[in-house]
Amino acid sequence: MPPPTDLTGRRFGKLTVLDRAEKPGYWRCRCDCGNEQDIRQPRLPYCPSNAARRETVDACDDCRAKPCVVCGGPIPARSNAVTCSAECARERKNQINREYYQRKSADPLYRRDRREQGRAIMAAKSPEERRVIYKKKRAAQIAAQGHEGIKAAARAYYAERMEEDPGYAEKRRKESAAWRENNPEKSRDHARRYRLRRLELDAARDLSDAATNLTEKLNDGTDD
Repeated sequence: MPPPTDLTGRRFGKLTVLDRAEKPGYWRCRCDCGNEQDIRQPRLPYCPSNAARRETVDACDDCRAKPCVVCGGPIPARSNAVTCSAECARERKNQINREYYQRKSADPLYRRDRREQGRAIMAAKSPEERRVIYKKKRAAQIAAQGHEGIKAAARAYYAERMEEDPGYAEKRRKESAAWRENNPEKSRDHARRYRLRRLELDAARDLSDAATNLTEKLNDGTDD
């Protein structure tokens, strides 16, 4: 029976074998980075048959870690994942979806079909459900961009459309007039909600101005 293989002192890539590990069949190895790790003997390329295997290693797990495609963080060497965490996995999925949508949205017919599909889905819902969906979308948009950001984006979009089509403003006015004529009840409801919103904003602004004036008076030590 041949004597057991002694790998002490041998070097495999970045690994240097120190001695046998406490666990049978494993060797204690030190990597060039300073990490020490117990590696099973068949995973070390100490002979031609082992060197031909795909599962052999020549560095510690930290040195063989793959970078995350999202944040660049380390991924365990034995993992087949391309992201390091659940958050990065969700972001990677969102990136793939955005890239797919951008490729598809280059086709005008695709954009038209998506708009028609969205309108059909919203038309099948009740007015209360549509109102809830619109409020959630509006709240998410305000939280992400703020009121000023939304206004700036709307002005930029309007300016871009005006450059592409000088008659865009007149076309929008005609479309709005036609919609108000065909939907008088909705038009009155929208106008009523717009007036209420403006009153709420004006009241909030007046209250803020009054609080500011009162604070300034208190700071100056004056009183009416």
